[in-house]
Amino acid sequence: MKLFKKFTGGNKMNRILQHTIKRHQYYPTPAKLVKDILESLSSKFRDMEEINFLEPCAGDGAICREVKDFFKELEKPVNIHCIEIEEIFQNSLKGQGFHILDRDFEEYKGIPFYDLIFMNPPFAKGAKFLLKAYDLLNADGKLICLLNAQTIKNPCNKDRELVKNLINRVGDVKYLNNAFSESNRKTDIEIAVVYLRKPLYENEFDFFGGIQTDILSDEEKIREKLKSKVNSSQLISFDKVDYAVNVYRNCVEQIFKGIDTITSIKNSLKYIEAETKEFNIEPDEFIKIMLEKDQEEAKEKAIKTIRKMIWGFVLKFCQMDQYLFHKQQSDFYHKIEKGSVSLPFTKDNILQFFDNIFLQREKYFQAGIEDLFNEITSYHNGNTVHREGWKTNKNWKINKKIIVDWGVEFSDYSKYGYGSRYGDFRVSYRREWIDDLDKIVRKIQPEGASALTIKDALRGRFQDLGKVYIGEKFDNTCETPYFHLRFFKKGSLHIVFKNSEVLIQLNKLGSKLRRDLGYDDFGKRQKGEAA
Repeated sequence: MKLFKKFTGGNKMNRILQHTIKRHQYYPTPAKLVKDILESLSSKFRDMEEINFLEPCAGDGAICREVKDFFKELEKPVNIHCIEIEEIFQNSLKGQGFHILDRDFEEYKGIPFYDLIFMNPPFAKGAKFLLKAYDLLNADGKLICLLNAQTIKNPCNKDRELVKNLINRVGDVKYLNNAFSESNRKTDIEIAVVYLRKPLYENEFDFFGGIQTDILSDEEKIREKLKSKVNSSQLISFDKVDYAVNVYRNCVEQIFKGIDTITSIKNSLKYIEAETKEFNIEPDEFIKIMLEKDQEEAKEKAIKTIRKMIWGFVLKFCQMDQYLFHKQQSDFYHKIEKGSVSLPFTKDNILQFFDNIFLQREKYFQAGIEDLFNEITSYHNGNTVHREGWKTNKNWKINKKIIVDWGVEFSDYSKYGYGSRYGDFRVSYRREWIDDLDKIVRKIQPEGASALTIKDALRGRFQDLGKVYIGEKFDNTCETPYFHLRFFKKGSLHIVFKNSEVLIQLNKLGSKLRRDLGYDDFGKRQKGEAA
């Protein structure tokens, strides 16, 4: 404002300000706000060389001054043009060395020329001014505009709706409170800082790749003049120039149509992709299929991929994991993946699919119990295959306490010579059958089925422990609704059944499936055990 007094004379200032505030909603832009915005967007200007800059509502030059200083620090030349409706402000801008382009932005008729426009328009006309300023941007030009936040949040008219669509397509918006608290005219209104970048194609082509109508109109006016000029040069015939223009425009239009088609396909398939991540299907895979030279081969690949995806989508909601144990999961999903590519997705096949699931799930469940017994009873100290055994583990039944080697992992960082005197625990992924044990006990006793699993309880305990220092005592216990757990640095994990009835039921299920249970490794009953 001191500059305004210098170039206008202070005795007129109050009267001019009151008139401008009332008629043009004049809110002087705080220098700090302009500087902060420019610095936050500095990476956007890195590749710009000589900058043609416009401030369409220049006021007393607050934005122009900051822009000038900002690019001076970046050692980038900037040509500053201003439009300002108030004559008294025009004089101030001229006195500061800024070029006055015009007086009324609403009446201004210009062509796309500017690399950067930074503006703080009257809030009531914010959307209208922004749209007009955007048209004046050069290809790859940037626009920064301060608006009343309601212009974006309440798109109640056509101009506001167009602004919102522009932001979604080529820009960004940030909302600020109390941004004008340091202004000469203070307001607590929430503002929107809108940033837009004009795509390289937009001054020539529309969003769909069609040539802009005003370009076609202008070309009709100069066609004969261009034809005469080209032919008289004797370098190239006008027909070849005309042909090149048509090829160029047709290429752009067809490529844009292809991009739009591929984008549409991507959007259509996104919801299925999100639900079938276990099959690792990516939309880009369909793009590769479309580019196949052979049409029939492309259709074959497409139908296989889509069938695989859609059967996976249905399967996810069948919640088959609750019936499948770790050994059955890979087998089941492999069969589904292999068979789905040749299985039409018809209602008849869907019916048969569900019939098979109901028939198979009990079979999978029983196979899982048998596999679980094979795993747990193999941890017997008399087994012939080398595996660490424990006295508490039997080779013919599951005991109340199961001792698992490498059920957890402890990383001792002191061994690596970096001066660290601590380590930490993590869940071992070697013992997938522990998940199976959790599933089975939940089937036997559903109460508490939604509570922590063994691995969940361990992870929670390890997170609470954090760093475990060498020689330090620590709580190595945790529990689930079904088990007491104890873990050790050497990797062993003790799993103790809480409920003896659950253990009895589990052993009964196992004994029905494993006829060899009840014998030791040499075909004899254990001493002291009843027949």
